[in-house]
Amino acid sequence: MQFEPSTPRLPIAQGSRSTAPVVSDSRSIQIFEIAELLGETGLATWMHPLLILLDSYAEIEVFAPNDDPLPAVRSLLQRYSLNGSPPRGGNFADDLCSLQILLYGAAWFTPGSAIPVLTWNPLQMTFRRFKALQGPHGNWKAWKDSVVNPSLDEVRRHLLANYVKVNGFV
Repeated sequence: MQFEPSTPRLPIAQGSRSTAPVVSDSRSIQIFEIAELLGETGLATWMHPLLILLDSYAEIEVFAPNDDPLPAVRSLLQRYSLNGSPPRGGNFADDLCSLQILLYGAAWFTPGSAIPVLTWNPLQMTFRRFKALQGPHGNWKAWKDSVVNPSLDEVRRHLLANYVKVNGFV
């Protein structure tokens, strides 16, 4: 049995457990800007679930700079601020589900095999932690897909569940 993606994928990166992490001070500044915009738009209670989502995909932007979620979230919040009407309830979660970064996937493969040994689930572990795993004598590969995996419904439920953990019901 061979691993066949359900839709076309655009490979973006591959590496091994020795791939060094990339950290940027500008990313920290962007997080503070996002926190400020969340407060200005009345969405400050979304900071915790948003940070969880962003942390899940942290470092994948190195391979996909055009789909970096921090500028995308900042732009979304700036639009809310300009419009003077931020979304209410779970509608912010819906807007976050439109982020391009959700289309990225990754898996560990044994050399010469098309069957993944371990597939990354961003709702269960961060990309950073996934890359740090020691695949059995193999390498990881990342790609951009045309569908979100896990599904948008799962991502939305995850966002709302994290919101409820901190803030109570929407």
